[in-house]
Amino acid sequence: MSWLSSTMEKLRGWVMSILPVQDIFKQMGVSPQSSDGMPQLVEVWRTTYQGNPPYLKSDDKSLHFPTVISRDLAKKSIGELTVVASLPSGGERSVNHEDTQRIIDKEILPYLRDQVEYGLAMGGVVARPWFDGKRVRIGWYTADMALPIAWDGKDLTGVVLIDRITKKIADRKTYYTKLEAIKPFDGGWIITTKLYRSEAEASLGTWVPLTAIPQWEDISPEVVITGNVCPFAYMATPWANNKDLGSPQGTSIFANAMDGCLEELDRTYTNLSWEIEAGKSKVFIDDSMVAIDPKTGKDQLDPLERKLYRKVSSIEGKDLIEPYSPELRIDQFNAALKTQLSIACMLCHLDSGAYVYDQAANAITATEVRTKQQQTYGTIVDVQDQMISPFITDLVDSFRAIQILYKLGGMIPLDIIIGIDYGDSVLVDEETDRTNAQSEVTAGLRSKLSYLMEYRGMNEVEALKEIERIKAETPVITSFFDTGA
Repeated sequence: MSWLSSTMEKLRGWVMSILPVQDIFKQMGVSPQSSDGMPQLVEVWRTTYQGNPPYLKSDDKSLHFPTVISRDLAKKSIGELTVVASLPSGGERSVNHEDTQRIIDKEILPYLRDQVEYGLAMGGVVARPWFDGKRVRIGWYTADMALPIAWDGKDLTGVVLIDRITKKIADRKTYYTKLEAIKPFDGGWIITTKLYRSEAEASLGTWVPLTAIPQWEDISPEVVITGNVCPFAYMATPWANNKDLGSPQGTSIFANAMDGCLEELDRTYTNLSWEIEAGKSKVFIDDSMVAIDPKTGKDQLDPLERKLYRKVSSIEGKDLIEPYSPELRIDQFNAALKTQLSIACMLCHLDSGAYVYDQAANAITATEVRTKQQQTYGTIVDVQDQMISPFITDLVDSFRAIQILYKLGGMIPLDIIIGIDYGDSVLVDEETDRTNAQSEVTAGLRSKLSYLMEYRGMNEVEALKEIERIKAETPVITSFFDTGA
């Protein structure tokens, strides 16, 4: 939720849990392309990711495991991501295209990590380039704000996107809901936009013109885009949808752990926390030993004394001082917690030990991580290759489609080449990488110049001087037949 002004707020990320989804389809004249239960599942994934799973009681504690893995895998997947836009120039070389690179660096990359995290948590994200009258911008929609209406194989080709704004005037709220249906036809796409106003939060209300909201007044109610490039891009998680069989719609990375596993994990953590709290050493003291404020009737213990002492009434009515230090079951609860974490990891496409805390464990290299955590490594590669890479290229194409529609300058060329490199920090540790580079130099697969520049931090001039110095100091060994004897 973000404030737009003192009297207006824009609500994102929970509208679908309030609005009747079938009414949305009816008003836009489209049919859903997922089972009736998918919107509800997406809503549960969202609230769980936000730290409010449906099973959590008010006094329970949570490890926020879904939040942790969504954030951590997003970070690892694009930790060293570089995206380069270039044009072919003949032969094997290419030339950087500055206009396209500027779009990628300004409109895509700064938002990508957050969107990958949202996509992992809720199953997918839609990016919709649009023209604001001055430049093309990108609107981002999490899975709870995008309803699929058309598929072409695994590609999402039709969607209803939801935006909602609340105006508050004199303590009275009015809800404005913008629905944008992007529907494919044989020659391209029809984009239909409608605005609804309601006094009730759980209702679409009545249709009103788009001019009712200043920031949407320039939007055309209907736009036709011709061509074969979809005007939006969909980033879905790479695993099969086992909640709606046959549907290409993405599912949360923790979807399979929702059936009891996450609840048991948080219950175990709650029990551990209560065990620690209940087991804190205290001293029982008789209430006759505590000074009472005559005005309020409350004791006069300060915060520190409240932690040290626990008031009781002695059976014999005498002053009592008795230490209390129960035996704790910390080891048993820790063991149970590790077991539940292992099960949760396996249900979330990770190795059983991917997120298990172990005080006795020593630091390990990235090579050992790759060896011991093949499942986690494979999931990260799938996220990169099947989720992020195609999304970036599709989004660049969609951005160009909007530029063509409005005949804008600085257009992304049709023959643009998008180079995507994820680096290898997750897969190979620095020591192993350096050793591999040395082997490549020895085998003639890498120059000494590039090695010195990359691993010794030298610039080209310094590296060339170092190579000459090495040549001068290296003795020349000649064979018997080269001695001239």
